[in-house]
Amino acid sequence: MDTKKTIANLKKRLGNLEGDRQYLASLLFDAVESYGQAQENVKANGQTIRTNQRIFVNPCVNIMADNHKQIVKLLALLGVSATDGDDAFELPK
Repeated sequence: MDTKKTIANLKKRLGNLEGDRQYLASLLFDAVESYGQAQENVKANGQTIRTNQRIFVNPCVNIMADNHKQIVKLLALLGVSATDGDDAFELPK
């Protein structure tokens, strides 16, 4: 996911915000950025991490899931749909 492009599209869609909506947008941008970083880690290292004795789920898998939930909730609070308009942005899955 190109997080910079996603955030730019979100900013364009949201326009000028004030007060609580500005705070919610800030949280949304942070969640998108965090999701993108976690996604890159999973791409590079896989969904599981092996040691000599055990196999662990990559912690970034859970980070992605948590951020996805936050992104969906924040989009709803801001009244934005991932597929509205001609410049629809990529919603992480």
